[in-house]
Amino acid sequence: MLVRDLRDADSAAFPTPADVSLVVDVVQSGVPAYLELIAAAYAAGGVPAYWQVDLAAGRIEAFADPTRVGAPGYRSRQAYGPGRTIPVALPGGLRTSLIVDDLVTASPGR
Repeated sequence: MLVRDLRDADSAAFPTPADVSLVVDVVQSGVPAYLELIAAAYAAGGVPAYWQVDLAAGRIEAFADPTRVGAPGYRSRQAYGPGRTIPVALPGGLRTSLIVDDLVTASPGR
């Protein structure tokens, strides 16, 4: 989970959906109905970006632009496979990218 800096907030404060920029789940692709349900729950909470990282398939499903009109969900859904880079929006308007292989491929010593 990627959240904004809460050091200036009440020390007892927990992150709320407004504080969250990205939620990342490691998932199994064999349960699509469950994965859709989880994505809808994050969209309903207003989480702006949600990733499902499928290690077995070597891909990341990236969801963005949540909607609560009708059934909650994300307007944007993009699959990223091996050799691709995935853009990341950081708090404060900063942007970067990550290489999918670095996130889904285990190597000796990790």
